[in-house]
Amino acid sequence: MPKQLKIKRYPLSSTARAIILLAALINVVTWLAIVYYYPALPNTIPTHFNASGTPTSYGDKIVLLIVPAVLSAIIIIILLVLRYRYTLLERYPYLLNLPAFTYRHGLEKNSATHGIVINRVFTVHTLSALYISILCAVIVYALFSLSSHVLSLLLPAILIVVVVLVATVLLVYRSIYRSFAVK
Repeated sequence: MPKQLKIKRYPLSSTARAIILLAALINVVTWLAIVYYYPALPNTIPTHFNASGTPTSYGDKIVLLIVPAVLSAIIIIILLVLRYRYTLLERYPYLLNLPAFTYRHGLEKNSATHGIVINRVFTVHTLSALYISILCAVIVYALFSLSSHVLSLLLPAILIVVVVLVATVLLVYRSIYRSFAVK
């Protein structure tokens, strides 16, 4: 039977906990806005827009709930992975795709260092939850405004959030790698 991986466990940093709180707060405020504004919407709304923000398709207003529901589900999954990060990594390491540098600080070198590296890598997931919350809020604002000007800015806003997320993840991974680089 293969040896079970055992990693020294560390709590998330105060920064990561603050990011989680902010992501949760943004998500809750977004859903409160949905609950507040949803009844005022007409029953038939535009559901698809061209690049200039002109509606090209219409549908029932319930469609507006799909995007926030899916993004909220993704945030919940990220938070569950964060909560059970060590258990998942110890029992099912093949399920987690971690950067290669986390394995350079494996158990054969130093269990405590490996735990710190793993914890910092999972802190990046808190940033993902935050950016997804922001993306959800932006999408909900754009869809509920039903203004062609606001809707024309939706695609650039989504692209900006995605680019910032990817850049942030890469910079944080680089920082983690440099702080634990073998000297």
